[in-house]
Amino acid sequence: MLQYGLNIDILPNMLMLGRHKINDIAPSEILSRFALKISPNQIPSHNRSNYSFLGEKKSLFTLENHLKSYQEKDLDEAFILLGTVSDPFTLENLPNSLKILELLKDYPPNLVVIQTRSPYIVLALPYLKNLNAATNMFIRFGIETPLDEVSRAYTSDLPTPSERIKAVRTINNFNIKTIGLISPLMPYGDIQKDAQNFAELLSELFLKVDVQTLISSVLDIEKSGLVRKMKATRQYHYLRSDSAKFLISALDSIDTTKREAEAREKVVREAEMAANLAEEHERQENINVA
Repeated sequence: MLQYGLNIDILPNMLMLGRHKINDIAPSEILSRFALKISPNQIPSHNRSNYSFLGEKKSLFTLENHLKSYQEKDLDEAFILLGTVSDPFTLENLPNSLKILELLKDYPPNLVVIQTRSPYIVLALPYLKNLNAATNMFIRFGIETPLDEVSRAYTSDLPTPSERIKAVRTINNFNIKTIGLISPLMPYGDIQKDAQNFAELLSELFLKVDVQTLISSVLDIEKSGLVRKMKATRQYHYLRSDSAKFLISALDSIDTTKREAEAREKVVREAEMAANLAEEHERQENINVA
């Protein structure tokens, strides 16, 4: 059972560590609460006493000491989340992230969750493969819209969806588990008619998909530049608290279809196995009679 959580974020010239006791919090709630922010370096305003800000020179040394202390208690109860307020795989953060991945491999906890929107994560694949072999790990990859033009209009500082989709497909080729993080949900076309196409893409890419609306994922609605841009372009549907309902419904429908197809395939396999056994049994009886 998970008891301890450690958030790791790389900030300019420092490392931020957040320590949390999570034994009373459901894993889904933890991931929802600590989803990677759309705006970089949004320092948490709540529970500030749970966070330490470490200067660059001693940050990795202190992180290693934290991991050692977890190991002494029981790393089987520890959960590490890399990337909550800053993306660990921007080019600036990549060198430190590689060192952190090495440390996590040497002191593997029960679970490692990595959150990113950066296609540069593919440069870390050798490190990710090693960590994946050492512990339970998955990558939560942010894709807010499938449309490059939407991304350029609202989040021009982020990599385009097409670049990110290509990176996810590369990661999947190495049998590393990926989960889709649609946070915040942004325009993907007609909010109702185009939900199915977006859902099919997400289902192809990810084992699971987590969706958060813009309203639920932004810390300060009034100060959000993204909210102002959406209002200016009259994207009011996506500012509703229930804006994700069409996409979630399409995802649920695809999941149901997949489960039904898997159940049918299982019945067919079992029937084929039974037929083969009966055929083999009959062949053996014919040999014995002969």
